[in-house]
Amino acid sequence: MALSRSDFAVRTDDQIVYGRLVAEGAGIGFVARYALAQWPGVVAVLPDLRPGSLPCWLAVHREIRANPLVRTVYDFLARELPPALAA
Repeated sequence: MALSRSDFAVRTDDQIVYGRLVAEGAGIGFVARYALAQWPGVVAVLPDLRPGSLPCWLAVHREIRANPLVRTVYDFLARELPPALAA
């Protein structure tokens, strides 16, 4: 069954707000495993279910993107994050 945004009563892109909503009993949702330690009482009800992929954006302000240190970190993240997130 395909779901759309209209199938959800509450939606937020803020991970902290989302986690608090789940922790306070607003419903079930996908929460990162590492976040479970922050919300005692929240338990995995479908631990083997994996949500679909979500976009991840790497951005830097144009005024600092040429800074050598910022560029080094940006290039490292651009190289290392995709395989780490795919795992």
